[in-house]
Amino acid sequence: MSQITVDDPALAAAVEVQRAEAEFCAVPVASVADELGSQYVRADARLQTAEHRFADTVPTSPAGAVAKLRELQKMLSANDGECVCVRHVQTVIAYLEAQGGAH
Repeated sequence: MSQITVDDPALAAAVEVQRAEAEFCAVPVASVADELGSQYVRADARLQTAEHRFADTVPTSPAGAVAKLRELQKMLSANDGECVCVRHVQTVIAYLEAQGGAH
């Protein structure tokens, strides 16, 4: 997604979440074991901020809408992959992609 050049704040926010997730996943295990470790705390705070910003950002393109739907799909799947809600999201994504709304 970092290669997308569409001027959509939702896409920019999605890229920021990806960067924050990568930073969070790169925190050494020793720092995670000590949840008060400053590197862990900074990475967690950055990830939370990025996720909240992405959640509140209104897309301005179909690609931005698809990015937000994919995030919703990921969250729903993590809770219950067989949930009918996931299938609703998947079909809306498929529709938008078929209309040329995703990159």
